[in-house]
Amino acid sequence: MKCIVDTSGWYAFIVEKDSQHRQATDFLRSENHQLIFIEPVFIESTALIQSRQSKLLAVESGALIRGLGIRQLTDNQ
Repeated sequence: MKCIVDTSGWYAFIVEKDSQHRQATDFLRSENHQLIFIEPVFIESTALIQSRQSKLLAVESGALIRGLGIRQLTDNQ
């Protein structure tokens, strides 16, 4: 299933102390999801993680997202 990731869902998945971490993790591991990240979510997610957690976790999260691929917002996608 294709799944467009939003910042709050990704934050919950990455941050173990988040109140929604278990649900986010269970969802992403429940099926073979094709995660779709758009560039604004990548930027917002890494900024939020850096602001609330640490630069190291933001860099690790960003690397994970980049490994999955980032899509640009264009008229033909």
